Order: sequence, then structure tokens, then C-alpha cells
Amino acid sequence: MTEKEVICNYDEYLRKAKTIAKTVCGIMIVLSIAFAIFMFATCLETQGSGYYVKTETNVVKIVYGVLLLIFGPLISYINYFLNMALVGAALDLKYIRNGLYKIENADLITEFNNLEKTAIGEYEEKTDNNQITE
Repeated sequence: MTEKEVICNYDEYLRKAKTIAKTVCGIMIVLSIAFAIFMFATCLETQGSGYYVKTETNVVKIVYGVLLLIFGPLISYINYFLNMALVGAALDLKYIRNGLYKIENADLITEFNNLEKTAIGEYEEKTDNNQITE
């Protein structure tokens, strides 16, 4: 395996890290909402048996559910933001290393930076065709 092939193999790790960060963020959001719903569903407690049954609301579970519903997705987004910052730092190092070894960065630029290569070889930002431009 040549040195260029070894260096280009590390591109897959950046793609996998990006995918894993998105997946973990989505799972954390779904789990935090599911546990908040579980807290709301189990907040009623029954005491006694037979004729004398008394139902009470456990306020602590409601408060935990509300806090989890608010801060669960927020913490998940912060986690995603920090993970993508680390991926961005690794990508910057990859650009510098590719520049030192004179390896083309075109595939990394188009995949990670939302850019398209034009016919003349320059890069421009992708735009939505349905947007109205002035």
C-alpha cells in the first residue's frame, strides 16, 4: 500500500465519525423524550388496598420529566456540536497533511463543506433550486 493510499484511507474515519455523531445525537434525543414520557406516565401512585384506595401524584417524577424533556435534547445538541467541532479540527489537520503530501482535497471539500465543483474547477456553495434569489 502506498503512502497516498494510507493517507486517503483515513478519510473514511472522518465520514464514520460524522455519521456516528449524528446517530448518537438522534438516539439521545429519542431516549430523553421517551424517558420523559415514561416519567409522566408513572407519576400516579396508588396507596392502600380494597375499598380504601387513594391515588396521589408524584410531583418529583413530573419535575424530572419536564427537566428531561427540556434539557435532554439541549444536551444532545451540545454534544453533537462538540463532536462536530472535533471532527472539524481533524478535518483541518487532514487538509494540511494533504497539502503537504500534494493530495487533492476535492472529495473532502465537497462532502464536508457543502460545496460543488463547477465546470471551471472552482468551488461554489450548493443552493436550493426552489429558493427565490434577487
